[in-house]
Amino acid sequence: MNLEKFVQKNKQFWWYVKNPTRLDEQAIIEGVINYGDMPEVRQLLDILGRKKVAHIFAKQIAGRRTNYDAKTINYFRRYFKYYAK
Repeated sequence: MNLEKFVQKNKQFWWYVKNPTRLDEQAIIEGVINYGDMPEVRQLLDILGRKKVAHIFAKQIAGRRTNYDAKTINYFRRYFKYYAK
């Protein structure tokens, strides 16, 4: 499955966007990590690659403001530290 098909299949994560297939990778990753369950996260990791998702996630949480919950940040920081070496 490619990224466009994945987004189309899971468009409920971006219900507020008219055409979610035009979203960039950062917005897609944020939506899946915030609203998806682990099978969907794994599917995204298979499509984009663990290291790429880990890199983008690290950039997203590095700033002063983030759209992730503290528990989500903690979980995925540990997840990527272990699985995306």
